[in-house]
Amino acid sequence: MAWFTSAELDDFIGSGTRAALDGSDTDTFDQFEAQARATVQSVLISQGYTVGTTTTNTFVKMLAMGQWYLFAASTRKGIEMPESVKQIIGMLNAVFEGRLPIPGLTPSAADGVGGVKASSSSETSDVGRPPRMKRSDLRGW
Repeated sequence: MAWFTSAELDDFIGSGTRAALDGSDTDTFDQFEAQARATVQSVLISQGYTVGTTTTNTFVKMLAMGQWYLFAASTRKGIEMPESVKQIIGMLNAVFEGRLPIPGLTPSAADGVGGVKASSSSETSDVGRPPRMKRSDLRGW
């Protein structure tokens, strides 16, 4: 499922620019949108954000549209990237580095890179793994 439509992208970069980049071809638009979504989703997941196959978060859409432009423009010679798009790509880098939070989303430290999700510590639990070390194992040392 797409995070943004071609109409939203037209509002972002202009319909003429989009047509120049994807040739007004739906398949090409969809390909670049999927690549942009996967890139942004990967960055967000690495920072502990939960993102689905659709989003209404304007900031996330903006980040994805910046990546769409990056992928689409890389296939065309002589198209210079506008400064505003470069800034949006820089914002994605700032999110990746943890310097810029996503408005409206709350990251989970346990879900991000370096985070720790604990399994159940109960010996009788049917989820997780049984504990290998317990306090009772350390008695007598």
